[in-house]
Amino acid sequence: MDPAVPTRANGWSRQTAPGLFGLAATVAVAAAGLRVTGLGVIDAVGFALALAWAIAGLVTARTGDRAAAWLIALGAVTGTIGLTAARIGASEGDARGPARMVATLAACAVIAVSFHYLLALPDGRLGRPGRRILAGLGYASAAGTGIALVIAGQPFTLMAGAVIWPVAVACALPATRIRYLRAGGRDKERLQWLGAGLVVAASVALISAVLHLLVDWPGPAGAVAAGAALVVPLALILAESPPLARHGGRVFVQALAIAGSGAIVAAIYLVIVLGLGNAPGDQENRRVLGLSMLAAAVAAIGFLPARGRLMASATRFVYGTREAPGESLRTFGSRMTRAVAMDELLLQLAESLRKT
Repeated sequence: MDPAVPTRANGWSRQTAPGLFGLAATVAVAAAGLRVTGLGVIDAVGFALALAWAIAGLVTARTGDRAAAWLIALGAVTGTIGLTAARIGASEGDARGPARMVATLAACAVIAVSFHYLLALPDGRLGRPGRRILAGLGYASAAGTGIALVIAGQPFTLMAGAVIWPVAVACALPATRIRYLRAGGRDKERLQWLGAGLVVAASVALISAVLHLLVDWPGPAGAVAAGAALVVPLALILAESPPLARHGGRVFVQALAIAGSGAIVAAIYLVIVLGLGNAPGDQENRRVLGLSMLAAAVAAIGFLPARGRLMASATRFVYGTREAPGESLRTFGSRMTRAVAMDELLLQLAESLRKT
């Protein structure tokens, strides 16, 4: 037996060490925090999010990506520490107490770890010096922001996180995009599932924010947005399932299409309602506006698949085929770049000309 190849027990313990550490530490810190203070809606969502990331880290570690698993575990544990410290600080009522300071520093650290994780995808390694410099700048910015808030006695609010975290993600996306274009196989599938999770989470957060602005629903918009972020670790877990992993590209495409439709509907309503009119004041008008937004969103999301089926049915009804005669002429140039024999292309072109 090759000594370089670990046994099943050793492989489990070595590979999953980051995930087991992250999950155990997250559960332990969360349990200690819940014993000290109560649990609100935002706190419940936050602890659930940290636990979901810890489970995702365990699944990632089991596949052998230990560097990525360590980053996920670090983020989950740091986030749980921040949530626990925030609850303790709120119960003490001291804005400058040690618990508040720890919560502020932990919140900034979570954003820095998230930025590092996106730069290091898909295997958790930064590689080139440029990425290391960017990660270092992210940690330095987070440390500077946290120290400045601690000195000023200001907490790191949920609104600040809702603004800074998307900015950090947007700054890391170009580097992640480069890694995605160069990746292949399982690495690309993992990135596709992660991208789908991020798109869905951002879409739900955007739509909930627009609804809250226009119709004052849902009430805790921050809790809804944070709850939507649970889709991201869930997507990472699904990406490690062989039967589901290969569908990552299709899921990513559908997520982008649905997100684009939802964003267009939200932008149109914001322009029309707030730009050309006023937000509804009474409950009845808000209910009607909310139902109309829901109907518009469903129509926009269902338009593309419904349009494809309707076009296919209409083409068969008019021409008796699945494709209009002029379609072969229009797509002839693009089909020449594919691995199709020239004689077959010429036969298709001749048949299309005959039908036309």
